[in-house]
Amino acid sequence: MIKNLYIHDLQIQRKVVERLSDGSFQESWKIIANIKGRVVPASLQVQEFYAAAKDLKNVRYTVFCDVEDIQENDIIIFEEKQMKVVNVREPSHMGHHLEIDCEEII
Repeated sequence: MIKNLYIHDLQIQRKVVERLSDGSFQESWKIIANIKGRVVPASLQVQEFYAAAKDLKNVRYTVFCDVEDIQENDIIIFEEKQMKVVNVREPSHMGHHLEIDCEEII
């Protein structure tokens, strides 16, 4: 069972824009969820897909987790790494799990 492989603690953050009382706007990062998942180096196939699409994203990791509210441009915090979500896939389309392509923010 794939859930037995979820050994990493992950924090999901999303950028939010708030309107301040003076009418200006402030951007900040909000914690969406703290979840269990698995972080692995991205497969060569995934890396080649982005290269073939001439996409400049440097996909370095794939994150596996239960189906959660995770979107492109969210940030996943794993240990000392901050990873930007590049793509979110639900391969089974049955609410089973997500595969998330990420690039490390350096």
